[in-house]
Amino acid sequence: MDILDWYARIITGREAVIFEFGCHDGYHTRVLTRLADRLCRGYRYIALEPDSRVFPHAQAAVRDNPAVTLLQAAVHCRGGLHRFHLSSGVGADGSAYSGSSSLLAPAAVTEVWPGMRFDSTAMVQCHTYDDLFANAVADLTDFVWADIQGSEIDLIRGGPNALKRTRYLYVEYSNGGLYQGDADLDGLCRALGRDWEVAEDFKGDALLRNKTLDGIGCKAGGRAAGGYETTRP
Repeated sequence: MDILDWYARIITGREAVIFEFGCHDGYHTRVLTRLADRLCRGYRYIALEPDSRVFPHAQAAVRDNPAVTLLQAAVHCRGGLHRFHLSSGVGADGSAYSGSSSLLAPAAVTEVWPGMRFDSTAMVQCHTYDDLFANAVADLTDFVWADIQGSEIDLIRGGPNALKRTRYLYVEYSNGGLYQGDADLDGLCRALGRDWEVAEDFKGDALLRNKTLDGIGCKAGGRAAGGYETTRP
């Protein structure tokens, strides 16, 4: 299954709670909420994006959807203001590198993508996953989509209590070293602990499952997602 088929199976028929960290311009937010509209009995969707350059696009993507709470903020292991490294530049195919900004300082990422630059920073508001979960007044998170450029390790460090009540966590990962202090998949799994396992490794992205919650309300054979691309052009 691809990740959207997994997502559909996880949320089908539920009063779902969904978090998205690093929603950028709202592309995946739109995809995921449209699926939730079709598949859930009801849902709450909490999305975060700290970059003021793209935040208006994220707002437009969820306008008039009362199920969505969109915050101009980032998830981190400590709340408060933190320095955010802003990506820019243009790739060989002409695409703008506006989606690789990170709370972690860049390292080898600019070697892997030579057209990428980090010429400026901004101070952004951060929240821990524990605080966000508590403020959502939720008993359970069904799905977390995290695309936060190496900061996945700090999401985990700041969410020990929330992660105990989280069913699935979808993360981007590398072999380490793209950003200063990032972690590879093994490092993320060690940080999560023995209650978690890899449900599927997409080689660069991975779906992680909380074994203590696996299967709660999850209808096997839910409708396939279909019709959506998971990657940006």
